[in-house]
Amino acid sequence: ISISYTKETTGTGTSWLAFADTKKLSNDWDSLDWSSQTLHAIPNTPYPNTYISNLYLNNKQLTNVDVLSVLTGFGLDLNLGNNNLTNIDGLSSLTSGANLYLNNNQLTNVDGLSSLTMLVGSLYLNNNQLTNISGLAKLLVLNSIRIDASFNGPKLAANSRFCTLNTTSKFEAGFAQKTQLC
Repeated sequence: ISISYTKETTGTGTSWLAFADTKKLSNDWDSLDWSSQTLHAIPNTPYPNTYISNLYLNNKQLTNVDVLSVLTGFGLDLNLGNNNLTNIDGLSSLTSGANLYLNNNQLTNVDGLSSLTMLVGSLYLNNNQLTNISGLAKLLVLNSIRIDASFNGPKLAANSRFCTLNTTSKFEAGFAQKTQLC
């Protein structure tokens, strides 16, 4: 499966650039890794690119990702794990990507993923407080899916894209199985 994108800028790179310069951080907007930096906030303007290869904003104590609302896709990793995210509405423009890390947050739903139709890698939603996964209804995941085995919220419709296209082998042992979710 091949996915192609046109890389566009949002015109807000200046504020992100100023932030990166002040903190002496990388400003490679296509492949940004701030995971090892001690940050408690990120710029509050839209991310400079609409498509990225990698974005690592894990371990940042983020509570939302509204500044990522311009992202439509990502090539390899979007890592927002190990934060304090309570909503992911800022991901509502995402349509496809590879590996999506949302593990170890405070999420109760994944409504912000309702436009996401394909991940060519894996989906990591473990260690959250999910009670509703309806935002996954359109999603096809090509590798693996991790949702806590303790999930007991409403099941997705059996005829949803998620339930019809994701085979049981994609649901990793020790995590929720397809029968729990569909």
